[in-house]
Amino acid sequence: MKFNHEEVNKLNQLVMEKLEHSYLKEYVNVPLINSDKAILAYWLLREKGFQEELLGEYYCSIMLVQLALDTHEEILNISGENKKMRQLLVLAGDYYSSLYYDLLAEIEDIAFIRALAEGIRKINEYKMKVHHAEELLPDEWLAAKKGIEISLLMEVAEHLGMGKFTSFISHFLFISCASDWKEHVRAGKLIQQEIDSSIKRLQSIEVPVMLQSVVQNRMNSLLGKKHAQLGEG
Repeated sequence: MKFNHEEVNKLNQLVMEKLEHSYLKEYVNVPLINSDKAILAYWLLREKGFQEELLGEYYCSIMLVQLALDTHEEILNISGENKKMRQLLVLAGDYYSSLYYDLLAEIEDIAFIRALAEGIRKINEYKMKVHHAEELLPDEWLAAKKGIEISLLMEVAEHLGMGKFTSFISHFLFISCASDWKEHVRAGKLIQQEIDSSIKRLQSIEVPVMLQSVVQNRMNSLLGKKHAQLGEG
């Protein structure tokens, strides 16, 4: 089966339509959908045979969970004096959460809901660790940062019976997300070592047939750009 970029774009548009809220749009930036997480979510659902409306419902629920988590994370980047913006971001995150709860109520798939809830639980635990970074060793900090990025889709993959691909998901998402991290003064060298290790692992583990060309293109793009962690290319 060939990867359908056009279908992913349509699904992302469906997600953004569900985020429409005039008041929030006026004061809060519309969150960006992480393209690599979108690719993985779409592939997991397509690989399991999801079609049309059901595909859209499951895809939107996954991405809305991710956007809600990302929006709440943004609160920590707002200065303490900007109380109104912090409050609006909390409301925005809660609003996005309510949308996926509504979708999940329609789906009535208790096991899938449980998988998302487990992913959310793990991510929040990892976030608590990262926000107390001064208490962590560099490798502990890095493990928590990685957990924040991969836990949701790892849980979805396990739920869908795609556990054999969790190593691929972990390494691919780590390289993708680490490319956007600012160099951490305590873990910069360790991050580079882990990136190098993940690149080598991606070359030796099974990559889903549907994603082989997509992953190759993404790796070429990521490794070719100038970045503190990825190097000069």
